[in-house]
Amino acid sequence: MSDWWPIKAKLKADLTKPAEDITGIAKDTHKGVGKLFYALLGPWIEERIGKAKRGAAQAEKDSLDILAGHARLDEETKTMISIGNVSGVDALCEELEKANSQCKAKRLAAALMAASIEMKQVPEVEVSDEPLNQTFFNHWREEAELIDDEDLRQWWAHLLVEETKKPNSISPRTLDVVKNLSRKEVEIFIKNIVYVYAGGIIQTNKHQAIASDLSEIITLQDAGLVIGAQFLKQHLELTCEINNNKYICMMFPDSKKAVAFKAEKISFSCYVLTTAGKELYKMFKKVESLEEIKAIAQEVSKQNNNAEYVVYPIFHIGKNNDGTMTYQFTLTPVWSSAADNGDTK
Repeated sequence: MSDWWPIKAKLKADLTKPAEDITGIAKDTHKGVGKLFYALLGPWIEERIGKAKRGAAQAEKDSLDILAGHARLDEETKTMISIGNVSGVDALCEELEKANSQCKAKRLAAALMAASIEMKQVPEVEVSDEPLNQTFFNHWREEAELIDDEDLRQWWAHLLVEETKKPNSISPRTLDVVKNLSRKEVEIFIKNIVYVYAGGIIQTNKHQAIASDLSEIITLQDAGLVIGAQFLKQHLELTCEINNNKYICMMFPDSKKAVAFKAEKISFSCYVLTTAGKELYKMFKKVESLEEIKAIAQEVSKQNNNAEYVVYPIFHIGKNNDGTMTYQFTLTPVWSSAADNGDTK
């Protein structure tokens, strides 16, 4: 799961540590981290820090209470549960709720720590000055307080980082979808997003995806990330002329690669992402490798009578006044369908 996101900062959270362990990050001068802790969480953090400091003075009394049989230490949550004054079920539930609240606070602190570590690696110019949406954060915090799984915590923390960088980029509906995702569903989605083009996961001639069979696509459908297990036919419209021959192009600007198909028209089938799937794709996509681009080109070629294609490196990307993009690439290919067919010329 280490390749879920570009920032490979693994955090092994210790939920037994007090909240004061995060004060070093809370005091960081990074704009994004400051937004996380001071704009929204200052009062909450200070309250937890105060409790942690008072807890140190309480340690001796807790030890005496345990010896006297008035309390016990819950080994899972590392919290004290009073048993000497519990006279019934209601009182016992109240004590257990107190312990649960403390554990929630520690989970939240761990999630904020993970978000802060990632945020510190984001250039401040990429972080909006606009404050976080309070409603978004309230929903995010509720889920963060429940997550024990380390990988899911990293996933959830990354959502907060992205929303902090660009407020209102994650819709409430998407957040609702994400909080219900299992680790398996996340894994399937992550391995497929490198094969997304024009808003859909490219489908093969065998009615599956490049990285998944149909059963996993149905899993993504059930998770609310794909619009059914149906497919849509996409038509490429970007054209160029190379050596007096017409080509239809697929552009991969992040990886600085272009695939040019020697054909009058090109289309391919894909499983269409939902709104939530598209928003998550934007946040979690990584730069496509040459091997991944080759896999896409090979599949699209198969769906178009084995059209010849060439992979070129892009050396310049520009934006026109009307919002359209221009791409310039060298005519020295990095791969071609001739190479796929074993032609070494």
